[in-house]
Amino acid sequence: MLNLIKNVEEKINYSFPQDYASYIKNSKPLRFEKNLFKTSNNEEKVLRYLYSFDENERNYIIKFQSFDSQFKDKIVPFAELEFGDLLCFDRNNNNIVLYNHELDEIEIVANSFTEFLGKLYN
Repeated sequence: MLNLIKNVEEKINYSFPQDYASYIKNSKPLRFEKNLFKTSNNEEKVLRYLYSFDENERNYIIKFQSFDSQFKDKIVPFAELEFGDLLCFDRNNNNIVLYNHELDEIEIVANSFTEFLGKLYN
């Protein structure tokens, strides 16, 4: 798994935060039992799944790195939400941000992947 992560990092010119990389290396499920969280605007969102690092998977992370947005060079999508919005890392500070694809806006969700996991509930 470490080689798959390093391969993706090289392709997208971004080093994933350590807590996220550790989660990916040590966890098999890309879906969560607790999959709800609230944004800073107190909107409830549904996390569908994390993107895969397996290039043979339909939800291979590289497939989701190219999209039409003013933020395309500033964020790294790593998960999909219900209705097509994305969870992303901010390339500048590794914050977790929600990318709203309809409004082409981002909103900070958490300061780290670990903090984000702590916000998940059922």
